[in-house]
Amino acid sequence: MNEITKRFEIIRLAIQLGDFETILVQCEKLPEISADEHLNDIIELLKSRSYRQALYEMRYMHRVYWRRVVVIVHTETRYFSSKVGKVT
Repeated sequence: MNEITKRFEIIRLAIQLGDFETILVQCEKLPEISADEHLNDIIELLKSRSYRQALYEMRYMHRVYWRRVVVIVHTETRYFSSKVGKVT
């Protein structure tokens, strides 16, 4: 996800600059990183120049990903804490 986040940042800046060639280059590279269906939807929005909606979806995808990471880390921390508590 880190590489996707960086490419999203490049896309965001390219939209601000009106650099449509850079946006298309990033659209070609993103599928190589992940086959996520939501990512494919974002790529289609970018290709159709629906930039506002694409930016919204990129922020949404980023938030959902990091929420999952926090939940996984929290769950694992609780699991290991319970194991350590039983050992001592």
